[in-house]
Amino acid sequence: MKSWRTSTNMTGLGALIVCVGIVGALVAFSSNSHREAQGTRRSFSADGMPTCGSQLGIIGFSVETVKGYSGEGKPEFSELTASHFKLGIDLNTVMFIAAGPEAPSQTLARLHSQPHVLQADVVYALSSDPTYLSCDYKLRDNPTDQGLASKAKQALIGAGADASILGNAGTMEYVSLRHLGKKEFLQVAFVYLPVDGPHVSYAALLDKSTEAVVWAGQTHWYS
Repeated sequence: MKSWRTSTNMTGLGALIVCVGIVGALVAFSSNSHREAQGTRRSFSADGMPTCGSQLGIIGFSVETVKGYSGEGKPEFSELTASHFKLGIDLNTVMFIAAGPEAPSQTLARLHSQPHVLQADVVYALSSDPTYLSCDYKLRDNPTDQGLASKAKQALIGAGADASILGNAGTMEYVSLRHLGKKEFLQVAFVYLPVDGPHVSYAALLDKSTEAVVWAGQTHWYS
């Protein structure tokens, strides 16, 4: 299995460290229950780095709301110009809230107490299911994830995503689980966080049982 790599041209772990320094959200620890769910874990190659899967990387919080919601957050998803997917879920009512200083459990409790919130979940960069767990920023340590990423890229390009960003050496790729509209999906994310340019993140949602892409578009995690 392949390990994380460093590079002086801002790819590999070097790019991840810089981007995490900018965003500050991908290094949060997951709860003990998520740690225990990892099963077999891979190791980072560098001494002192955490075991793969001991951290899932919190991007933020996804909040499903009723129409007309005017609380905290911003829309999490938007369609691309050529999007033709029929997810069956109104993503316009899904909001995103960046991770803050409080514990994730506190944030979730606060959100669930709001009357116009139907469901709130943590958005993780990595998968809590060992089948899809990868700790390589290009998914090179998990062939299953590589196959999912290939499908996601094709769908995103077909929907109008910038192919040069999807293929950029510094674009990070993540596979995680998402729960939206009481359904479970696989999410493949492509995150491009240059130091001197706009931040772009794309995501595709795949049916977990068939691995078919059911939605592909842009996210607003870092914009």
